[in-house]
Amino acid sequence: MPRCFACLVLLLLFIPVVAADPDKAEIARLIKQLDHDEFEKREEASKELMRIGEPARAALQEAAASSEEAEIRLRALGSCRRSTPNCKSSAIRDTPSM
Repeated sequence: MPRCFACLVLLLLFIPVVAADPDKAEIARLIKQLDHDEFEKREEASKELMRIGEPARAALQEAAASSEEAEIRLRALGSCRRSTPNCKSSAIRDTPSM
């Protein structure tokens, strides 16, 4: 019995426990998805970016400050504010008037 337990413990060392942080390409894809035509896709991207949290903060602030799309700016700022304590609320630029 102790041998089985030792083998099980050794086997568990090779199973990844925590998913790796998403890379910059994945964060960029999610930010672009904030302006998707489908509401559910936009919501999904917002939730995923909030889940990612701090690793996405800089990209969210950049999107909030400089995206041409108002939907991206608003959702990026909202995701940033809800997921990271250091999000700058002044990062969003004004929406141009028509």
